[in-house]
Amino acid sequence: MENKFIEDNFVSCEIAVKLKELDFDEECLAFYNHNKKLNTYINLDDKLLRNSQVTASGTYMAPLYQQVFQWFREKHSRTIVVSSFKHIDWTETASYFILSAEFGKIASDKFFHSYQEACVDAINKAIEIINKPQKTV
Repeated sequence: MENKFIEDNFVSCEIAVKLKELDFDEECLAFYNHNKKLNTYINLDDKLLRNSQVTASGTYMAPLYQQVFQWFREKHSRTIVVSSFKHIDWTETASYFILSAEFGKIASDKFFHSYQEACVDAINKAIEIINKPQKTV
């Protein structure tokens, strides 16, 4: 795919791989092939695929950022909130926080130059939290 505007709405191939390892199995509008190239469905009348339906090695479903946020909220009880604002010189600053009944609020300790950068970091942080072994009492 050669459309940067559309590509910027989907998670990277690296994140798509991590999500598949966490059993992300939602229908997606796009996927990464074995060459890590983003492909979208042209005919939305076709049934969308899930990771569990893909048989080709090195192929991963590519969800939209918002779809990943919804999945974390519904499947892992983690709410990700990303916000950004424009400065008077039109530069952008973005940040995020993650909410959970389990641990409360985790706020980013840095600011990002774009909304997308904050989204990427927030998703990676949520993945890290889920992969962290739980302490037993």
